Amino acid sequence: MPLRKKEKKKRKDKKKQIKNEIKQRIEPATDAQPQLQEYYRLSYIVISLVFLSPFAGYTVAAVLNNTFHTRLGRRGVALVASCSHLAAYIVIAAHPPYPVLVVAFALAGFGNGIADAGWNAFVGNLDRANELLGVLHGLYGAGAVISPLIATTMITKAGLPWYAFYYLMIGLAGLEILVTGAGFWTATAQEYRDSVAASSGASSGGLKEVLFKRPAARVAWLCALFLLGYVGIEVALGGWIVEFMIQVRHGGAFESGITATGFWLGLTIGRFVLGFITPRIGEKLAIMVCVDLPPA
Repeated sequence: MPLRKKEKKKRKDKKKQIKNEIKQRIEPATDAQPQLQEYYRLSYIVISLVFLSPFAGYTVAAVLNNTFHTRLGRRGVALVASCSHLAAYIVIAAHPPYPVLVVAFALAGFGNGIADAGWNAFVGNLDRANELLGVLHGLYGAGAVISPLIATTMITKAGLPWYAFYYLMIGLAGLEILVTGAGFWTATAQEYRDSVAASSGASSGGLKEVLFKRPAARVAWLCALFLLGYVGIEVALGGWIVEFMIQVRHGGAFESGITATGFWLGLTIGRFVLGFITPRIGEKLAIMVCVDLPPA
């Protein structure tokens, strides 16, 4: 590749990375509000559907992700994800009947899933991918730190209803459409198919071969199962910890909301820092330390 063309591509990739980082600040704010139970007058079990429905949307996104990339390109992925967020937040802000609310959270999860897979794959193919992925996921945590602070302040200090927070999210989702759409406007489906063909070469295999026949498939499946449990615990704990502090520890609404901020702050710092440390100490040692340290 000529030097000038390579430098131009690096500048374009850097701009797209910035768009991804803005988007990562928006996604975490879909975490649930403890005021839902009081507003809808429902039990813990029924309210838990709000926590589970994004997982359903995320699962659908995982199945359709490759199809979206192949047919729409990264531009289409950016717009589908952003528009899914916008539509979900509009519905949530209207505080609809509870079954509709569950569907809206599933739609938000669908948008998260489409974008997460796409942007992780995109950033993972850039130079210094470990560090950039750490920044990308760290900004997810930053959004999760900021959103409980804003939501808790709006509800407990300003006396606003829980759904008022989603008026802000509507504006941010609109910004997401503009920023990611502009950043990936030239990333068409044809460009994506060409890049996949160029990078795969003669060694490319079908999905079945990649998942079940290659030696790396074993590692891929183990990592997928690990992440299934890890992310499930992470999101569930981050969402329910506020309710736990209020109901079990009898904490105040504002103080309990700050607890979630501390949880996500630790996650954010870890993701920012470990992206730079892990390449130096090795993945195996880093994983062993991270897995063994919390129980200790």
